[in-house]
Amino acid sequence: MVLTKMVLIVVMLATIAFEETHFRESAAGHPAAARNSKPGGIVAGVAFLGVLFAAVRAFK
Repeated sequence: MVLTKMVLIVVMLATIAFEETHFRESAAGHPAAARNSKPGGIVAGVAFLGVLFAAVRAFK
Protein backbone atom coordinates (compact mmCIF):
# COMPACT_ATOMS: atom_id res chain seq x y z
CA MET A 1 0.00 0.00 0.00
CA VAL A 2 2.95 2.32 0.69
CA LEU A 3 4.27 1.89 -2.83
CA THR A 4 0.83 2.65 -4.25
CA LYS A 5 0.64 5.84 -2.21
CA MET A 6 4.09 6.93 -3.35
CA VAL A 7 3.27 6.28 -7.01
CA LEU A 8 0.05 8.28 -6.66
CA ILE A 9 1.97 11.15 -5.05
CA VAL A 10 4.40 11.19 -7.97
CA VAL A 11 1.49 11.17 -10.44
CA MET A 12 -0.19 13.99 -8.54
CA LEU A 13 2.97 16.12 -8.49
CA ALA A 14 3.59 15.47 -12.19
CA THR A 15 0.06 16.51 -13.14
CA ILE A 16 0.31 19.64 -10.99
CA ALA A 17 3.51 20.59 -12.87
CA PHE A 18 1.72 19.79 -16.15
CA GLU A 19 -1.18 22.03 -15.11
CA GLU A 20 1.12 24.89 -14.15
CA THR A 21 2.83 24.74 -17.54
CA HIS A 22 -0.50 24.72 -19.36
CA PHE A 23 -1.82 27.55 -17.21
CA ARG A 24 1.11 29.76 -18.19
CA GLU A 25 0.73 28.87 -21.87
CA SER A 26 -3.01 29.52 -21.66
CA ALA A 27 -2.38 32.92 -20.09
CA ALA A 28 -0.04 33.68 -22.99
CA GLY A 29 -2.92 33.04 -25.40
CA HIS A 30 -2.44 29.46 -26.58
CA PRO A 31 -5.93 27.96 -27.06
CA ALA A 32 -4.69 24.35 -27.15
CA ALA A 33 -3.19 24.73 -23.69
CA ALA A 34 -6.56 25.74 -22.29
CA ARG A 35 -8.22 22.68 -23.85
CA ASN A 36 -5.58 20.32 -22.45
CA SER A 37 -5.85 21.77 -18.97
CA LYS A 38 -9.09 20.04 -17.94
CA PRO A 39 -7.90 16.39 -18.23
CA GLY A 40 -4.80 17.18 -16.19
CA GLY A 41 -6.94 18.58 -13.40
CA ILE A 42 -9.10 15.48 -13.40
CA VAL A 43 -6.06 13.20 -13.19
CA ALA A 44 -4.60 15.28 -10.33
CA GLY A 45 -7.91 15.10 -8.46
CA VAL A 46 -8.20 11.35 -8.87
CA ALA A 47 -4.58 10.89 -7.76
CA PHE A 48 -5.24 13.06 -4.69
CA LEU A 49 -8.27 10.96 -3.77
CA GLY A 50 -6.18 7.82 -4.25
CA VAL A 51 -3.49 9.16 -1.92
CA LEU A 52 -6.14 10.07 0.64
CA PHE A 53 -7.71 6.61 0.40
CA ALA A 54 -4.30 4.91 0.73
CA ALA A 55 -3.49 7.01 3.81
CA VAL A 56 -6.79 6.10 5.45
CA ARG A 57 -6.25 2.41 4.69
CA ALA A 58 -2.72 2.56 6.13
CA PHE A 59 -3.99 3.69 9.55
CA LYS A 60 -6.86 1.24 9.79
